[in-house]
Amino acid sequence: MLRALFGPPENMPYSVTLSRRVRFTRASCRAFGRFLMFKIVYRLKASGLEKIPTEGPVILLFNHVTLLDPMILLCWINSRDAVALGKVELMNSLFTALVAWAWGTILVRRGEVDRTALKKCLGVINSKEEMLLIAPEGHRHREGLGNPMEGAAMLANQTGASIVPIGVSGAEVTFQNWRRLRRTDLSIHVGDGFRLKPGVSRRDYGLAAQEMMYRLSPLVAPGLRGDYADLSEATMQTIELVNSPMIIAQPSLQADQA
Repeated sequence: MLRALFGPPENMPYSVTLSRRVRFTRASCRAFGRFLMFKIVYRLKASGLEKIPTEGPVILLFNHVTLLDPMILLCWINSRDAVALGKVELMNSLFTALVAWAWGTILVRRGEVDRTALKKCLGVINSKEEMLLIAPEGHRHREGLGNPMEGAAMLANQTGASIVPIGVSGAEVTFQNWRRLRRTDLSIHVGDGFRLKPGVSRRDYGLAAQEMMYRLSPLVAPGLRGDYADLSEATMQTIELVNSPMIIAQPSLQADQA
C-alpha cells in the first residue's frame, strides 16, 4: 500500500530535471531537518564541507551505522543536492516511505541485479545538479565498517566520478540520549576526494572497494572503524587523490554547535 502511494513506477527512468514537487519537498525536509537536528538534537562538530565538489560527477561514500545517518548528511550538505540509495523495504514504514518519497530516494532490490536502480544511479551521477550518496556495505553496519560491496567501484569506473568519503560519528547514541533529554555530540568529517586510476577493470573492483574503506576509516570515531581500524594496511593501488573545487560553507554548521 505504501509503495503504491509513495513509490514511483519501477520502470520509470530517473529524471535529471527535478520536478517542482521534489524541489519543494527537499527544501522543506532540509529546512526542517537542519533546525531539528542541528539546533535541538545534536551538538555538531563538522569539517571539510569545502571538499565536496560543486560540479562534475560525484559519489559520496559514508559509514552507515543508523537509520539517521543519510538523513543527517542530506540535510547538512547545502552546496549541492545529493540523492541517497536505499533498500526498497523503506517503503514498508510510513515514516521512511514519506522521507524517501519527499527526497526522491533511489530504491534498490537487494540480493539481485537491479538494473532499474543502476540506471537511476548513473542518471544521478551524470546529472549537473546532484550527487549520489551511498553506503559501501550496501546496508547499515552497526558494528562499524565492514566488508564492502563492489557497487561504488563499478559506478565510479563507469562514470569517472570523484569519490568523496564522509564519516559520521555519534548518531548511534541519539535515541539513548533523547530518552534522557540530552543533546548528542555529533561529528561529520569530509575527507579528500579520490578516483579510480586509469586502467582499473572489473577484476579490480574488489581491491578498489577495500581501498575505499581505508579512506573512510580515519574520518570516523575509532570505535566505528570495525574491520578497517589498522590504517597501516591501507594501500592505493587502484585509487588516486583528486583536487576538489572550493565552495562557501555556512559557518554556523562548520563550527561546534552550542
